[in-house]
Order: sequence, then C-alpha cells, then structure tokens
Amino acid sequence: MGEIESHYTHERTQRMSKIIGEMVFSNTPQMNETILRSAAELYCEVWKEDPWNEYFWVVEDVYRTAVKEISEKNGIGVFATDDTNVIGFTWAYEISKKQGVGISGNTGLNILFRKGVPVYYVSELAVSAKHRRDGIGKRLSQALIQHIQAQYHSCVITLRTDIKAVPAKSLYKKLGFQEIQCTDANHQNRTYWALGS
Repeated sequence: MGEIESHYTHERTQRMSKIIGEMVFSNTPQMNETILRSAAELYCEVWKEDPWNEYFWVVEDVYRTAVKEISEKNGIGVFATDDTNVIGFTWAYEISKKQGVGISGNTGLNILFRKGVPVYYVSELAVSAKHRRDGIGKRLSQALIQHIQAQYHSCVITLRTDIKAVPAKSLYKKLGFQEIQCTDANHQNRTYWALGS
C-alpha cells in the first residue's frame, strides 16, 4: 500500500518518548497496511477484556472495518507505535443522520445535528494493557480532536463506550466530553458522549 500521509511527533516527557515511537495520522485508504493490521490485532486483544468481554473479533474483519471507517468522509486515524507495533489507536469519521441511526439503532443522535455543524463519530480508542496509565489514550484523543477541530471551526464530536468503562469515561470528561441522553438499541450497556457545539 502507499506511504503514510504524514507523521506527527509531540514534544514528550522522557517517559512518553520511550513508549511512543511516533504518532501516525492517516486519512487515506492507501495508508500503511502494517500499521492497520497491528491496530486490528490490538483491537482483538483489548475487546476481550472487561467490560466488553468480546471474544468473537477476527483480525481480518477488524482490519477491513478500520479501512472502511477511515476511508469514510473526512476519516482520520491516529496510531501510537513503539519500535515494532501499534500500542494505541483511535479513529473517527464524519457522519450523517442516517449513519447516526445506524450506529445507535435509533434517532437518539439526531439531537447532535440540530445546529447544522459537522458531526464526527469516534469509532474506536484503545491502548495496549501494558501501556495504560501512561497518558497515551489522552494524547491520541487530543491529537484526533485537534485534527478535527482544525478542519472545522465548529463541529460536534461524539462517541460511545460501555457504562462500566470507568477509565474511558474519566478520560472523556477530562477532554471536555459530556454524557448525552441517547440509548443504544443494540447495546443496552453503552453510553454516548459529545464534545462541541
């Protein structure tokens, strides 16, 4: 596949510089296949953990979904790597009302479209278990948010997580997200969050 579109390196603390070799942005379907496959492997590991306990994910299926979602309108992926593997990732894409209904299984996300600004959906955020509590999830999320907000002065960013995912919900609060009143027709244990207009 093609070269990675761009590299993004933050000023880091010494500890972070030992953990994150680089943060890679991509919003092109020709992005580095190795990075996406490594992210798909990590995805399958992370979603086996509590509170998800999802043992049914297959690397090839996750890889295809990642390519599809990052290739969606204004899709973007951010990946933290060590010397050999992806140790954290997040990706998002701009959604329509129809896609919002597809995500939640109902019209609950329609409230986000009231102001007529673009709405982004953060489909995934994960960090390898051995690299948690090092600020990688926060750094990935901040990089993703900054990229989206650089494209649009005014927009809404939404996501969902499990109601028992306390660390994730704590991170989202620190980033400025607020829980919204939207139920998920397919996953009763999901909670939705939004940031922006």
